[in-house]
Amino acid sequence: MALAAGLAAALYGPADLLRRGTAAVVPALFLELLLLLLLLHASPGGRWPWLLAGLLLGLAALTVANILLFLPCLLFWLGSTHHREGIPLRRIGQQAGLLLAGCLLVVAP
Repeated sequence: MALAAGLAAALYGPADLLRRGTAAVVPALFLELLLLLLLLHASPGGRWPWLLAGLLLGLAALTVANILLFLPCLLFWLGSTHHREGIPLRRIGQQAGLLLAGCLLVVAP
């Protein structure tokens, strides 16, 4: 009975498609959670965490491309929360630019 079940599972074509479709989910989920953790602990005045967040977003986009739909929401969050905390618009623009540059460094080549 076990041999027949193993043979049926090995010859069932759609199971192979399911396995290939979920292979990229695990690294993407890890990178996305790491990105969220970094964003939660990033200092509002710092620069390097935003470049690193962009790099992580770019790496996640290489695994699952629809994470890039999160980018406009992330930029809106960056602008609204930092403006509320009294950070100058010039600094917010620099941080948004670093986020976009980090993402483009990974995705563009």
